[in-house]
Amino acid sequence: MKMKEGLIRNMRKSAGLTQSQAAAKLHMSQQHFSRIEKGEYGMDMWDFASFSQIVGQSGDDFSVLYYDSEEYVDYLEYRRINRLIRDNKIDEVRAALPDFEKKTKSNRPMIQQFIALAKVITNEDAPRERLLNELQQAIEMSIENFNEEKIADYRLNYTEILIIYEIALKLFDLNEQERAISILSTTIKGRKSFRATESEKSTALPQLMYALSNFLGMTKRTQEALDVSCEALDMSIKCNNLRSVPGIIYNIACCKDILKLAPPNEIKSLLLEAYYCAKAIRRYELADIIKKDAESTFGIKID
Repeated sequence: MKMKEGLIRNMRKSAGLTQSQAAAKLHMSQQHFSRIEKGEYGMDMWDFASFSQIVGQSGDDFSVLYYDSEEYVDYLEYRRINRLIRDNKIDEVRAALPDFEKKTKSNRPMIQQFIALAKVITNEDAPRERLLNELQQAIEMSIENFNEEKIADYRLNYTEILIIYEIALKLFDLNEQERAISILSTTIKGRKSFRATESEKSTALPQLMYALSNFLGMTKRTQEALDVSCEALDMSIKCNNLRSVPGIIYNIACCKDILKLAPPNEIKSLLLEAYYCAKAIRRYELADIIKKDAESTFGIKID
């Protein structure tokens, strides 16, 4: 379907991209993209979804333009699975993914990259080396010759951020702790250049910071872990993203206890806050873990 003249151009310019840069990310020629901007050529569902990701804007406001498209059902399912991943509902993602992969009519790099990521996330029992290789292939679908040292220079969209997050997790599991820490730190430092929606940023940033605080704590870099945990807590509250908050507060309690920065009554208060916060947002398994650790590690009984 043809787009209204000026819409795509304005979205591109607002993201600070040239025609050449946008066209390259969409895997089309600059000439073809130029004609789209002029309203001479149209964009199908997946090109428009890809473009929205590239410029860091939501395509929801414009999706009504495509209600008659045969691909629209696929697109709605893509959005549903994406939300399930954000909510960490892995079993539901695992159940939905095979049918989606089989039925989707799109072969766009954007959707194939998303499927590759979802497969890794749901394949928890596979060897970490294999999953790491699959993640490397997935990130290079959109970032050719991906270089970890240049992460801060990339204008990452939400899917790319999640892939890098998963790469860090797998590296840490493979005892490449410093490399994993470096990847997360560099990604967080480059957050101002993220090409993601505000909603996506509010999901990704606390998640990245929470993982980094865990990694730093497990490698005995306690003061750094505390600093990142405090920043992660502020970020989570600012973004109204409560999912990581109980774990972050628990990390703060552990770090302060190790560093002897708080008296026992303050540590107890933090542990109680972490426990009841986990219960409030229905993360019951995490609440049980915090309760058991409070009793076994700190000698604090939580009723």
